[in-house]
Amino acid sequence: MKAGKIVHILLAVSVIVYLTGHILLNNRKIQQEAAVHAVGIASAALGTDVNAGRVQFTYPFGITIDDLTVYDLQGDTLAHAASLSLRLKPAKLLKKKLSITSIRINSPSIRLYTDSVGAEPNYAFLTALAGNSDEPMSFRANSVLIRNGSVRYDRRDAEWTDSIFNPNHIGVSGLTANLSLKSVSQDSIAVIVRKFTFAEQSGFRLTRAKGTVNMGTDYTDLSGFTFSTPSGEFKATRLTADAGVKSALNGLPDMDIDIKATLTGSDYMAF
Repeated sequence: MKAGKIVHILLAVSVIVYLTGHILLNNRKIQQEAAVHAVGIASAALGTDVNAGRVQFTYPFGITIDDLTVYDLQGDTLAHAASLSLRLKPAKLLKKKLSITSIRINSPSIRLYTDSVGAEPNYAFLTALAGNSDEPMSFRANSVLIRNGSVRYDRRDAEWTDSIFNPNHIGVSGLTANLSLKSVSQDSIAVIVRKFTFAEQSGFRLTRAKGTVNMGTDYTDLSGFTFSTPSGEFKATRLTADAGVKSALNGLPDMDIDIKATLTGSDYMAF
């Protein structure tokens, strides 16, 4: 058999396998069953209820989950996303390393709260779950894109304020981010921030943030960081702090900082 004919046969078989897989993976029944299976795995891993509208698999090694909701232990919504898409490298899983080429999160909404000072917050079970892992897995993601996100935190027994930043009632909206998570584990975090913007309910707006963050067990190092507001800019050529992933803070840590700032009072009226 001629080499050219063999190549043609291999190409035809590859196309048939690809099309067959594409058709099967986009079958509504298969998607529904995949959603039920994915929800079951997530619920068992987190120890709480998880719902998903649809799960789609894409080549190569991609997955998209629509209408994803995670509940806290009280049955309230902890997090919701209109869609979550990711592509991963399955070979890394054999080495207990989760390597993702890209993550896309559309319209995520996170709801955090606690009833009073010292009370356990509704997300405490997640931090306990991460801390009790017997076999920690390292994680990285080359590209993380977040569009139109929102985050709320409320201490339910605290008073509300108007047009003043209140650490007991934080409301962030319009959150957009472009990040590269170089490595995330229980002992360290390395992140490149390419874009980060949001608006807080007090009126404060962050129009741009970028730079590099490296955190160890007892230190934090920020380099080339720039924060911009509508009328001002804050540049930190270098910032190091004696506080890290496993530090128990009691007041501000010791810091070494080299900054250049142009501040406008109107941008910080909320504080």
